[in-house]
Amino acid sequence: MFCLSHTISRLIRRTICSLLLSMLVVCPSSYAGSKKASTCSKKLSFSKIKTTQKPLHIMGGELQIGHRPQHRKIKNFARDGFTHIVTIQGPSEAALTIGRMVEENNMTWVWLPLSRASVPSSEKEDQIAEEFLSQLTKIFTDSEHPPRVYIHCAAGIHRTGMYTFALLRRLGYTFKQSKRLLYALSPQTAENMGEERLIWADNVGKKRPKN
Repeated sequence: MFCLSHTISRLIRRTICSLLLSMLVVCPSSYAGSKKASTCSKKLSFSKIKTTQKPLHIMGGELQIGHRPQHRKIKNFARDGFTHIVTIQGPSEAALTIGRMVEENNMTWVWLPLSRASVPSSEKEDQIAEEFLSQLTKIFTDSEHPPRVYIHCAAGIHRTGMYTFALLRRLGYTFKQSKRLLYALSPQTAENMGEERLIWADNVGKKRPKN
């Protein structure tokens, strides 16, 4: 009996130590009081957000995000009443093949030929990004019928997250609301899109372009 209780006590102590160490690994800066603490706490706060794993109803339409769809998935989108497929991939990623399949299934294809997952770094890239974002926004604000939109890149993480967050901000959602909506759309995207892309998307999205 003594040996058993002693073993249990050791296991309890080890468990407590492991939990404490895991807290330090997850968010070490929160203990150090560095500038990264707020960023780390933002990542942890995602766990409190409810996930729908379904298309979101926004601005009278529906939005869904994910990875590059295969032919069967595109057919399913058409069957389910999707109106727009938004591709954020470069020509070398066979984006044109996606476009052809989308149009063959009588949906509208919107394309941003972006091969890199980094934020725009030149005036020309900024202009292209703005034109693309304006086009996305008008799908939800100017369509005669409620749109059903699927946004994707390759894996549905970096490029998809960056422009989806910017779109949500452009549609008038606050920073906190946009974070919650993005997480509801895809926890993986919300948690892994990266701080630099999040900052860029917030800055670009909250701007109101001149008419």
